[in-house]
Amino acid sequence: MSHRVLVLLFGACISVSVFEPVHAQFCWNPRPTSDCRIFPVTQFGVQYRVSRSPVASDTSMIGDSVSYVFTDTLATGVQFTSDLGFMQSVSKNYAIGASSYFGLELGGDQGLRGGFKFRVARWIGDQTRIDLSTGVLLLETSDHFNTPGFIATADWRTAEWFLITTSFEYLQGKHVENAASGGYRQVYRVGDDLGFHVGLKLGSYAGLIGHGVGVVAIALVALALTYSGD
Repeated sequence: MSHRVLVLLFGACISVSVFEPVHAQFCWNPRPTSDCRIFPVTQFGVQYRVSRSPVASDTSMIGDSVSYVFTDTLATGVQFTSDLGFMQSVSKNYAIGASSYFGLELGGDQGLRGGFKFRVARWIGDQTRIDLSTGVLLLETSDHFNTPGFIATADWRTAEWFLITTSFEYLQGKHVENAASGGYRQVYRVGDDLGFHVGLKLGSYAGLIGHGVGVVAIALVALALTYSGD
């Protein structure tokens, strides 16, 4: 009888330690002292470029002689960013995870970028946390740069829903050469993109709301730009 009781107690412990964390240990506002182990990444941000923009050059050549060179600095604008994923606490002060990443620049020449990140977070207070992430850019729609690229981000989180962010992106510029008859060549070259950005982000529930508002706002701006172009 005692053996049966021990088996039942052991089974109960296993069910609590294995099955309960899937539900009970998920939370939206993790703390270093809480029992929460799994939490979502729902960051929506707005940031501005503080580094120089890449320069594109269009060169016409006959043989080895240059007939003319046209250069243009790619325009930059406000960048909206999205990070969606999950993290898991691995100790009292540290958590690791992964997320998708998308960055859309409005009013510039760099379009939409996307990829994924690996993340690590460290609490330095009950609410204050440093989030570091790095990853690969696999999507780039402006046709000025080659993929894959690189992205790294550092976030200072003063509350679960509010972050100060800085990021670095690298993409290799394209080099296209078109040859024609008579020794004529057209060479188009874009400098590598080394982009530093600073800005603000929303997280937790506020981040989800930011995603919804951001999608609507971006759609309205895109429609306005489309009709203004007509």
